[in-house]
Amino acid sequence: MIPADRFWAALEAGGVLVQARYLESAAFRLDPRHTLDLAAAIVEGMTGPASAALAWEDAEAAFARLDAPRVVCRSSAAMEDGRSAAFPGVFVSVLNLTSPGDLAVAIADCWRSVFSADALRYLLRVGSEPVDFSMAALLQRQVDAAWYGVYVSIDPLTGEPAPRADLSQAGPEALVGGGGATLRARRPSGGWTGVDEAMAASLEAVDRVARRLAAHLQSDVDLEFALPVAGGDPVILQCRPITHVTRGTGAATAGGIAGSPFVGRSCASGHTSGVAGHEIAVMEQVTTADYAVVFRSIGIVTERDASPLSHVAILCRELGIPFICGVEGARAGLLGRRVAMHGASGAIEILHDAELTPARPAAPAPPGELTISAVEFLLRLLAEGRPGQPPAAEADRIARRYARFLGQESVRVVGHCMSAPALERLGADLFGSGFSTALLFPNGPASSQPDDSRAQALRSGPVNDDTTELEIPNGSTGSDEHLLCIAFDKPSRATEVLVNLVHLQQEGALRLGDAVVISKDADGRAQIQETVDVTPGKAALIGGWLGMLAGIALGPLAIAGGVAAGALYGKLVDKGLADDWVKQMSEWLDAGRSALLLLVTVDDKAQVLRELGRYEGEVVSTDLPEPVRLELEQALRERGAGDAGG
Repeated sequence: MIPADRFWAALEAGGVLVQARYLESAAFRLDPRHTLDLAAAIVEGMTGPASAALAWEDAEAAFARLDAPRVVCRSSAAMEDGRSAAFPGVFVSVLNLTSPGDLAVAIADCWRSVFSADALRYLLRVGSEPVDFSMAALLQRQVDAAWYGVYVSIDPLTGEPAPRADLSQAGPEALVGGGGATLRARRPSGGWTGVDEAMAASLEAVDRVARRLAAHLQSDVDLEFALPVAGGDPVILQCRPITHVTRGTGAATAGGIAGSPFVGRSCASGHTSGVAGHEIAVMEQVTTADYAVVFRSIGIVTERDASPLSHVAILCRELGIPFICGVEGARAGLLGRRVAMHGASGAIEILHDAELTPARPAAPAPPGELTISAVEFLLRLLAEGRPGQPPAAEADRIARRYARFLGQESVRVVGHCMSAPALERLGADLFGSGFSTALLFPNGPASSQPDDSRAQALRSGPVNDDTTELEIPNGSTGSDEHLLCIAFDKPSRATEVLVNLVHLQQEGALRLGDAVVISKDADGRAQIQETVDVTPGKAALIGGWLGMLAGIALGPLAIAGGVAAGALYGKLVDKGLADDWVKQMSEWLDAGRSALLLLVTVDDKAQVLRELGRYEGEVVSTDLPEPVRLELEQALRERGAGDAGG
């Protein structure tokens, strides 16, 4: 087993750790397009050599330990195989790995699959909370067998408490991947039907193991197994709770609607109607590679047979999408016609008696217009633009790339863009002296003058050379902005809190003027992540964090830029907290802890206190009004007392 710690280390090595933590906290609150965009940026960050090197280290050691000609790498995510969401076939598992190099590629693919478009679309559909992207990898010797099967302790199509099993000789992934079953067996009472005595003996052994696992999990179970020979002892490959059972419908039949020529086998119950080839997908076969089709369809019809115990069938049942397989002539007879699907019976009813139209998919619905704010687009242009190229051409290239990535034909830039000296200088450095925001955004830029008052206010805090006690800065900053410094009990906690405060800013609860994160590992080594004097080289190291800082001002689209956005934002920010004050704080902080220093304007006190009260912490310094400071200290103490008592 490769623990999830290595997955998080790969994210950190790729410079996208903070983006991943941000996505954990905000996945259900962002525009879904932005969620997918940010996830794609994380995948890109994990594709580099640093993450690959970690995967190679694990693969080389594991392959030597397993000492097998062929190895399997199976995903083992914190969110999958739960009672409400199985994530069936959503994450990557790879078979037939014959070298450490093959295994290293598979491990990296497994890690990246957490942020695949299929994984994020599934997560958004099922609403599985809390979100935990942790991914371990299970490495096994590959089992060579004559039969591979799936067992369920209850019939998921009918709710009958009678185990059933589908078996295939086509390979370990054929059945779960969407292929048909060679044998179908049931155990209504007293013994197995549909198979010979030797196979029945093997399935009885599977049933005994499954009952023990079901008792342990306190749930009906779905179990994958292999049989080296019929009549032999089974090899259990995987076990998970059954997530969705259709109860009280009786046995799923293929009798269908009287007179309907289109009848197949039920894989997922439900009733729906729509145009075949448009709302309802009609295909030769559906596999785990076709999940994008499943997510955008209200029903699935296939001509080939499939197993109701396959990953695709589980997915359809969880999403409430009827799935009927084995419908002969479905594409020729149904495409372009309005039909009704009766998932429980496996029948498809034609709703209009007009002549069959030629078999062709209906035209796709016109895409919706994609808009992006001028400020967000300018940040993306400066982060992704190629040096020396005409800025208008680069803007057009990036707009087309962004629209194409989100499945749209074009993008419209809306609103005004700030014309600030820092922006103009950065654009000139990148594209040449002819760069001008006024030429790119002729609708009239809004003027924005740099304001040093926030930085100056932070520098005014007194400093104490004694490293054992930290003097508390006092006095007002001269505005609604306040200095706040909180120490936390874990090295990563300050970053986690800052990410969630970014989200509160998007909701209008507060405004963040500046921020610094200080953390110390268990050995007392300090790391300071700040928005001060950031060169491109330094920004590349802490770009993930600074990319998140860009999101403070510009929202999740800026975050998707990753390291590039971080380097950009490092050039845009002015000097913030005084270096001596930050250094003193890092010396004062104990090993294994972290601190968050903020310049913040609180607009919704109750919401901010509620968020900060989720964490155990200590108010080290603040010039917040006394009543607010006391409320905050009380909230942090109550969290600490609750943790100690629980």
